Amino acid sequence: MCALLSGLFLLLLFLIRTSAQLITINPAQIFESPWQFSENFLKEKNIYKIHLQILDKKDFQSPQDLNRQVIYEFNKNGKEIFSYTIEPVGTVTQTFTIYRGKRRKIPEAIEKSIPICDTVTRITSHLPDGNIKFFRTYKKNSFALASYFTYHSNGFVKELRCKEWPKNPSPKEYILEKQEILYTDSFQWVVPSEKFRKKVFFNTDKTPYKEQHYEYEDGKLKIIRDVFISAPWIEQYKKFEYTDGRIKKALMYANSGIPVEYEYEYQYDARGNLYTIYYRKNKFLEKEIGFVNDTVSGNAHSIVIRDYLTKSIQIVRIQIYSGKSPFAEK
Repeated sequence: MCALLSGLFLLLLFLIRTSAQLITINPAQIFESPWQFSENFLKEKNIYKIHLQILDKKDFQSPQDLNRQVIYEFNKNGKEIFSYTIEPVGTVTQTFTIYRGKRRKIPEAIEKSIPICDTVTRITSHLPDGNIKFFRTYKKNSFALASYFTYHSNGFVKELRCKEWPKNPSPKEYILEKQEILYTDSFQWVVPSEKFRKKVFFNTDKTPYKEQHYEYEDGKLKIIRDVFISAPWIEQYKKFEYTDGRIKKALMYANSGIPVEYEYEYQYDARGNLYTIYYRKNKFLEKEIGFVNDTVSGNAHSIVIRDYLTKSIQIVRIQIYSGKSPFAEK
């Protein structure tokens, strides 16, 4: 899921003035999402919803509002329980009639392209200890993909992956009509020391097929190395560098096919707040993510994403809702 800010675009944004930080970085999740919302911040400030509204702009063109949005809803502990991603999938041309002239109104037909959007909904339920009980992702008028998790005291976790069809379209009153089990997967955490732990993945017959080795230094994650038991020639790892206790660089390498290298580089402003993320593939700069921070609190109130491949930018407006949550996690 997000730097060059043109002086032509100034956004009036809702922001929270606080010494805590809205944006955080979890090194283990960087290559799934290079930044995240801080659960501690959300809990402390009673934030129950964040709405991202996104403008698209091609180089040398005016910004377009294609109704691209992402909406997150959180429980009282700052954990995500719903998300809605609205993406344009096409356009439809509609004809409108306008009237010109001061004394004699002359009708004139004009055509306008209206974006057609699709919505992907994700529902997440948590156990009292904070672990995920299940999550479900689906589009309107389509089946859902769901994962259900079972946890054991020895660190063993089982995942049941299913395809589901609802009786009704409402995401918050999901009534299951039909379920098809796709597969089961499982893994187990083994923690022999503070500097090393591993995650062992098992097949359906409980045969291990992969391990992930996590190595730490001074309490910081330094490397995640994938070990493929049945294909030991495959090399895949993630390395992390830090400066002043903050993540500075994350690099991922894989040679399962054509060797490829991905890299995220992080820069901070004078106050230590996240300012820019550079994303490179095989050392070529593809994206630049800029955070526009409030001068008082230091918190990001907008994000600007420069895509060098498509020669475009996205301007992301962050709107925050705080107070007593109207959402009850089921």
